[in-house]
Amino acid sequence: MHRLAHPQSASGDGWYAVYASLLVGVVVGLPLMRGAAQGLGQPSVLPFLEDPPVGALPVGFSAAIAAAALVGGTAGPAVLTPFLTVHLGGNHLSRARTLLRPFLRSAVLLVSMCLVAAGTSAWTLWNAGAVDVASAVLLVLIAGCAAWIVSVVWLAGQACTARTRAVLVLAAVVAGAATSVPPVSLFPVLWSTSAVGAAFWVVCALVSSLLVPRLLVRLRGDGLLNHARRRDLAAAAGRAGEVGHALSTFRPLPRVGRRMNAVAARAPFIVTIVRKDIVGALRTPVRGAVGAAGVVAAAVLVVLSFALPAGVMWVAAAAAAVIGFASLGVVSDGFRHAAAGAGRPPLHGVSTARLMASHGALPALLVVLAAAVGAGVAAVAGVPAGAVLGALASLALVGLVRACDSARGPLPVRLLTPVQSPVGDFAGAVVVLWQVEAVVVALSITVGLTYAVSASLWALVSVPLLATALVLRTGKRLRS
Repeated sequence: MHRLAHPQSASGDGWYAVYASLLVGVVVGLPLMRGAAQGLGQPSVLPFLEDPPVGALPVGFSAAIAAAALVGGTAGPAVLTPFLTVHLGGNHLSRARTLLRPFLRSAVLLVSMCLVAAGTSAWTLWNAGAVDVASAVLLVLIAGCAAWIVSVVWLAGQACTARTRAVLVLAAVVAGAATSVPPVSLFPVLWSTSAVGAAFWVVCALVSSLLVPRLLVRLRGDGLLNHARRRDLAAAAGRAGEVGHALSTFRPLPRVGRRMNAVAARAPFIVTIVRKDIVGALRTPVRGAVGAAGVVAAAVLVVLSFALPAGVMWVAAAAAAVIGFASLGVVSDGFRHAAAGAGRPPLHGVSTARLMASHGALPALLVVLAAAVGAGVAAVAGVPAGAVLGALASLALVGLVRACDSARGPLPVRLLTPVQSPVGDFAGAVVVLWQVEAVVVALSITVGLTYAVSASLWALVSVPLLATALVLRTGKRLRS
């Protein structure tokens, strides 16, 4: 059964996939890398790339470690199809053998993406004369080793228990904070493109490789089957164009707080809704904590983007938009609940518009809290006060984008109609555009508002106009 797990591997399908991937990478990937390298080589961006802020690399690596451990508990790297999981995960063969191939496949994908990013940066520095060929190669090597370590931590998140996973995330956060402040940050040799730094990362990667068989053996059959079914359902929903439903399959189930009272007697309606949303978030504590931390991180990124050169300001703003949009989804379950009841007779005389507005109270409170944290960061970093207003406005608008996205409903069937174009059927691209509409809007608003506010505080006048447009768009979707 283990040898016949991929009976079609001898055919040309696998080799054709490799050929197509290489062809797309050469035709599309190399020009994109060259364009990115030219953008990073601008005079306003190159000094930041040559000498990044102290603590940026260790904090980024620690964040990647924490994220990998968290994601491993929901979507691990060592996952087969449900059929192969039942037959290969429950037989006499060692899981260090049967699950090694899917883990290596996921690890190679992650390492390849990191190598592309590191190769682009190394190419930029080499073209600018900031590093020689040897240093550029060492930079790519260190990035590959770091990505492999993150892959192993990803597997550890899948293999360990929830309590151990929480300890691992906490240790990564503490380590990132410790390595970004003196006196540890005064010894950046481990983060430099030197022979000592490269040797350190190679040794760490080799040591982590020794843990892979032990982690694979620790995987349990019920957990493997849950991961396999979840990924199978997500893949089916993704192929059908329902990306939102595909992502919802990875949402953790509530397991704590069954005795929490979500309804307060004789309380105002808005207080009842806020309490219900808070109880709903507490029933999945890890998801709620990650969402709250993500909103705070988004606010901090927007604030810190004002201290960056104009050429790289969009990177921090775009990251803040994506993180904020994803994190606000944790407290946006009320939006989806209200939108699901649109068009039906209102329960207890509460209209859909009032229910949507009431469910927006908790995201608004979280945005204000994140802006307060951003104000503290701005005071420490010496960033202008306008950065805090920009962060508050950006996250508030992203929250309205979340509400508008919750009201759009399922994928319209008319978008699946063939669309003739000179390059063929364009229907697939239309579906993709419909799926990423909310993310694109959040990116455009956050990046545009960040640049506008950094130029003049009068740009905040556009915030009420954008908010009104989003509210009107949400109401139109609810009525349709």
